[in-house]
Amino acid sequence: MIEIEVDQNILIAYGSEYGSTAEIAERIGEILRDKGIKITLLNVNKQKKIVQQDLDEYTGFLLGSGIYAGGWSNKMKKFLKKNATQMKRKTVAGFAVCGEVHNPERIDIARTNFVDNYLKKYNITPDFGVALAGVVDLSPTTQYNKFEQKIIRLINKKDPVVSLTERNDFRDWEQVHKFAEEFAHLFQFISPTKPICNHGELSE
Repeated sequence: MIEIEVDQNILIAYGSEYGSTAEIAERIGEILRDKGIKITLLNVNKQKKIVQQDLDEYTGFLLGSGIYAGGWSNKMKKFLKKNATQMKRKTVAGFAVCGEVHNPERIDIARTNFVDNYLKKYNITPDFGVALAGVVDLSPTTQYNKFEQKIIRLINKKDPVVSLTERNDFRDWEQVHKFAEEFAHLFQFISPTKPICNHGELSE
């Protein structure tokens, strides 16, 4: 296999309302920058208005979101709807941050539901993706609204691992690092628009 040298410019676009997903995206960005990849971080939840953007300068995309009431953030969904067409011919990976993924039995299901199937709604087939554990904050100072707290309590009330009165941080930073390494690996073997490696060889 011939390695192609190209200048890689990656957009990490994500939806983070309370900060834990943003911290994961930022950590991934740091790892990729250390490998000489140019990174742009975009938290679409902080944008006042979601518009179609010119994405031609990017050679690949990492798309992600925290999971809110069973789906990606509303602004991230709008971003995908307006910009998905521009991303189809380039390398795309996805990640979802779910508080419930601290249970290993739910990881594959969450990845299928919240990464693979979710991006396919916008006609995007990710090269690979991952579901990452997040934060479940049920402390007195939580930023969740009452509806979000109710949903989380219903999902987690039978789970002895989750404290229903505290901030539960289940993020696995080793898993985040592994995911970033795998994503970086994609760009060792691609041209800006056409992959020439078998992405299925990557571990999940």
